[in-house]
Amino acid sequence: MKFVFYYIENLLEFVYAYVMGCAFMSVSCKSHRVYRCIAAIPLIFLFTLFAQNENYKFYTTIVCVLYTVILYVYVFHICMADAILLSALMFILLLVFEGVLTIILSITGISIGYIAFSLIKNLLVLVLALVLYKYASLNLLYGYIMTSNLYVKSLEVDVCIALFVFMLLSVTNFGRQADYTILFIFVSYMISINVETIYYQKRTDRQAKEIESYEKYLPIVEEMISYIRLQQHDFNNHLHAMQMLPLTHTDYDSLSKAVMSYSGDAKLIPAHLEVLKLNMKLVAGFLISKSEECMLHKKNFKIYIKNYSLQTIVPEYTLIEIMGILIDNAAEACSEEQGIYVQIDSRENKVHFCVSNPGPELTPQLRSLFFAKGYTTKQHDKGNHGLGLYKLKKIADSYNGMIILDNRIEDGQQLVCFEVRV
Repeated sequence: MKFVFYYIENLLEFVYAYVMGCAFMSVSCKSHRVYRCIAAIPLIFLFTLFAQNENYKFYTTIVCVLYTVILYVYVFHICMADAILLSALMFILLLVFEGVLTIILSITGISIGYIAFSLIKNLLVLVLALVLYKYASLNLLYGYIMTSNLYVKSLEVDVCIALFVFMLLSVTNFGRQADYTILFIFVSYMISINVETIYYQKRTDRQAKEIESYEKYLPIVEEMISYIRLQQHDFNNHLHAMQMLPLTHTDYDSLSKAVMSYSGDAKLIPAHLEVLKLNMKLVAGFLISKSEECMLHKKNFKIYIKNYSLQTIVPEYTLIEIMGILIDNAAEACSEEQGIYVQIDSRENKVHFCVSNPGPELTPQLRSLFFAKGYTTKQHDKGNHGLGLYKLKKIADSYNGMIILDNRIEDGQQLVCFEVRV
């Protein structure tokens, strides 16, 4: 009789797991997957034979979790990682419901035996699973977790492991030393998972930013390269035409006038196209886009490049973020026809990026205020300003960089110079 009870209990848990899997996966319980579940019936029989021994309670609890994961892989044809997340969701709901039921019985003072409690619990859990399957949109929760970053998935696994360990220790009768050993093992496991998760998520975020930067600025570079090729083709045609001029103009005066007239039609490549010689093509595309943006607003944008081979440990997308903060601040501080001067160099495995624009004399007080959070010289929309230089300081500090502020005179006007070395 005891064996029959355990078998019914395990069978109800299996049905609950299947129904919850269908609810999370948003598939019908009556689909062809039902026939795959038939293979689980003899396995549940063998599992019950093993589980009814009280001495094996610890092992059967672990086997139950592994069995559920394998069930989801087999029935729903999903990978092991997705099956683990799906099992974690299912067990979290199950353990929370068991905890709520235990609290209710404790508050009401109702005392029932273990067999009756297990039977009532499994029946109520199955009813709950059917209600959730019918009326709740659990597929949205599952979809959110599956498409979210590793931090969310790791949090789910952490919650599941914590609840699982609590349940495991509550159903076993180990000594205090054994309990501490089990806790130490699971805590170490959780820490290792979280460390690995943080590492891979940071790497994924970095790769995503790099891809985003390439998608944003590479088209600009490709467009300018095509423009250079067209200019080179036109320039070759102009040279060939000028070489033919002596054949049609035999005297000096007519030849001189023809050369002067024709050379005016030959377009020279703009000076900022030298930027394309930089080894970092995203940086080149970014600087070209900023140059065109400044020219559109009638602001002079001059770039001086001392070293075309930029060497730094800073990722290219972070370098673009640094340059963007300085150039945008300089552009906002300039009026029409004023100049923005950009100087790029690379020494000792660091990029030296300097942006200068007309500005006031730098006093010690002003130097200290520049990088304060929320400080801005803008008189309008102050709520959306004052964070750029503060963020720049944090980025520079994270890479052991240096920020240098200085004044210098250029074309008869006083400039404020921001130089970042990272």
